[in-house]
Amino acid sequence: ELKQDISWDKICRVMMTNKMIAIYTGRMYAFVIPLSELGDDKGKIITAIVQFTMEYKPHLSRNLKEYQSGKGI
Repeated sequence: ELKQDISWDKICRVMMTNKMIAIYTGRMYAFVIPLSELGDDKGKIITAIVQFTMEYKPHLSRNLKEYQSGKGI
């Protein structure tokens, strides 16, 4: 397994589809996480990602807007 630490300010885009969430750190580089791997805490994890990155104003896909206020939990 590989491990890489990325600071929150390096995240420039967060995109979510029905099956995955992609966290972009550049135009061509992203961490892709299957939503099925997030388990029962999916809402909490996505909310944390969105709220921790809000300060740095990344581009969010429309379906992530509800997580900005914590309503997605």
